[in-house]
Amino acid sequence: KRRLAPAAAPDDAFALVTMAYDPPGHPPKYLWRSLALAQAVRKLSRHPLVLLTNATEARIGAVAVRLAALDVKVRPVYPVPVPATAGGELEGARRIAFWKLQVLRLTEFRRILWLDVDTALFRSVDGLFNQAPTMVRGARCPSACVGGRSARRTGWCGGAMLLEPNADTFEDLLAFAGRQSGWVRGGDQQLLADFYRHRFKKPITAFDVLDVAPGECLNLGAHFDVPGALRGRVPWAMPAVVHRSSERNECFDFDVGAQRVRIGGRVVNVCAHHPLGAYWRDLFCESALGVGLTGASAELWPRAAEFCADPEW
Repeated sequence: KRRLAPAAAPDDAFALVTMAYDPPGHPPKYLWRSLALAQAVRKLSRHPLVLLTNATEARIGAVAVRLAALDVKVRPVYPVPVPATAGGELEGARRIAFWKLQVLRLTEFRRILWLDVDTALFRSVDGLFNQAPTMVRGARCPSACVGGRSARRTGWCGGAMLLEPNADTFEDLLAFAGRQSGWVRGGDQQLLADFYRHRFKKPITAFDVLDVAPGECLNLGAHFDVPGALRGRVPWAMPAVVHRSSERNECFDFDVGAQRVRIGGRVVNVCAHHPLGAYWRDLFCESALGVGLTGASAELWPRAAEFCADPEW
């Protein structure tokens, strides 16, 4: 039987880390999304969730402060300088994704489990901290199950990563990025892969698909990496960590409009048919109530309130 062994380190030695950056003047979309992950970590882990965020505007900042009630450690996110070798190719969302490298500076923790904010936890992940990262352990790429070329180059994706923070490693990584340019097209993920291969002469390995998998691979349990007793019974093979509900990620989001589709002449919410759609919604809405995004404050957050209203969903 496959079990994740309980972590054998003090509670403050490990942490789960995510980032919610919303450009100034834009709605706090990613901060809102972090609510579901915060609630899941609170229910399923004995280790803290560290949220890196730029939530400084008064109303958004108030929400970030209230996240402390959900046992979230809120920290400021800092820009990570992009080397000149990038040649202007890392802009917009790719530049923000590059900032995740700063997690290597969280040296108060012995190990961290990085999770993109559009990740769902289905069961305890504490046992993952006992998997020796060697360098970095990452998630399997969607292209591993739906085809494509990206996974063949790196073999892993950065939606979930097990790392050991080290300030010297962070500085060496940026120095390496400044000397090389082959990583730029693949962004921060390719930089990590190239750096650790250069330093340790080994590739970064991927988590087992039963531990961490992208949403596109939820049916992968019927094909490989699954004990014989589970093969073919996909609902029994749900990963502990699912990164994005699908390619569009409509079901790990609170945008009801993006979830409605027309089937057989009637409009339905496609996420009601996703194995984790209602689960993610429950986590989000429980957390939203806890920090005041619905109820008395519903008029300030119409999209969140609509999403959490049963008749609308």
